[in-house]
This record gives sequence, structure tokens and C-alpha cells, in this order.
Amino acid sequence: MSDDAFLEAELRRIRVSNQLRWAARLAALVFFLAWLAAGIAGRFYSFIEEFGWAIMATSGLLWCAASLSMRWFRRRMA
Repeated sequence: MSDDAFLEAELRRIRVSNQLRWAARLAALVFFLAWLAAGIAGRFYSFIEEFGWAIMATSGLLWCAASLSMRWFRRRMA
């Protein structure tokens, strides 16, 4: 592998790793906001509670997927 190809591969790996890290942070933020909405507003409106639980489940799965993907992209390929 030439130096230019290696540098390009490393930059791509770092870029994807950073995007996955931000996706995991966003998923965690959405998870906790949905938890608050389901807990506070869910006492008054059952629709908000159900919607909050659905958003929590989805964002939790996305966080798990992003976290596992980050482990894979942090490794060096060469």
C-alpha cells in the first residue's frame, strides 16, 4: 500500500469513526429526552407516553449499533 493510499484510508476511517461517535451521542440525547417526555408528560397523555417509549427503544438500538460500529472502525485496517 502506498503512502497516499494509506493516508486516504486512515482519513476515511477517522471520518467514519467521528460520525459514528456523534451518532451515538445524538442517540443517547434522544433516549434521555424521550425518557423525560414519557415520564413527565406521559402521566397526563398516554399517547405521549407510548410515543416516548417507542422513541426510547429506537434510539437505544441506534446507540448500540453506533457503539458496536465504532469499535470496528477504530481498529486500523493495515
